[in-house]
Amino acid sequence: MCPEASTFHDSAPPRNPCFRRRGSKLRPKLRIQIHRAPSKVEERPGREMELQNMKLYLENRMIFEENERLRRKALLLGEENRALLTQLRKKLNFHDEPRKKLN
Repeated sequence: MCPEASTFHDSAPPRNPCFRRRGSKLRPKLRIQIHRAPSKVEERPGREMELQNMKLYLENRMIFEENERLRRKALLLGEENRALLTQLRKKLNFHDEPRKKLN
């Protein structure tokens, strides 16, 4: 049923309410919606930003993991440095003891 079927004016001549008059021709009232396939950019709103965000997130994770790896390496090198300094001090003290006894 046409949406305007219930609206019928007494003064107008009887006509089919599903048609409207334009000029001298009768044309049907049609509502046509054209659906087009979305382009790659329009697939999802914000998709490009999501991809950029994911890329930055992964880059951040890689930097974080590299930072942790370097931090552990720095701790091991610090421990090794302290151990070598301790050994060096022992050797220097060992060599200084005979001189102290002589003086």
